[in-house]
Amino acid sequence: MIGFIECPTIISTAKKETKAYGKIQNRASHGFIFKIKGKTEYLIDGNTITLSEGEMIFLPKGSSYEYKSLESDENLYTSINYLADIENPKIALYTTENFYRINYIHESFTELWNFGSVSDRCTCMSVFYDLLSYITKLEAAQSIDEEKHMRIEPAVEYMRKHIYECSFHVEKLHARCGISDTYFRRIFKDRFGLSPKEYVTTVRISHARSIIESGDYASIAEVAESVGYSDPLYFSKAFKRVYGVCPSGIDD
Repeated sequence: MIGFIECPTIISTAKKETKAYGKIQNRASHGFIFKIKGKTEYLIDGNTITLSEGEMIFLPKGSSYEYKSLESDENLYTSINYLADIENPKIALYTTENFYRINYIHESFTELWNFGSVSDRCTCMSVFYDLLSYITKLEAAQSIDEEKHMRIEPAVEYMRKHIYECSFHVEKLHARCGISDTYFRRIFKDRFGLSPKEYVTTVRISHARSIIESGDYASIAEVAESVGYSDPLYFSKAFKRVYGVCPSGIDD
């Protein structure tokens, strides 16, 4: 994440092919790497980040990392390196598909900054500021999403602890967050991609399958109860909806 940025000064820009492998120690400046073609994998503090076409990565000043090209065909990128006052900068990956001046960066930025007129450089600075504005909006939207998602954290934490209990029900989860059921379900689906009921079923049935495949159970009724279903018949129907077969036929 970039956060608030002051006094940005572009110091270099390049458009070229990614090396097969590289290692950077204590990066001398902040930088944006825009992927034009191919994929590059970055290993940073033990974490792997893949930069693909249509994305850009922010690499802070002082960061150290390794990178390698993942594709043998043409693997192109544009880089913009700059100095700026940034409070607590962190490596971040962004999509550029909605940045309306990305083609300018890919096609014209490097040549005009390095070989253009004063007017061309001013245009490049304008594009760079537009980029910063775009990133700021992305981060603001992400911050709003994170804040919204935290609204349901009390219910999510309760689910983690009690999801396999037969007495667990989703109907009153919203009350733990102090919001309406409709709003709770909307945020939950935005965060997990499933409704609360679908999520519970998916987690329970997936765990049930693991138990069945391990063979460490005495009966289907025992499996059902161990994942939160007091009614074996209901459990079997739920299992079949997910996997297309009854629990007893999972190994057939």
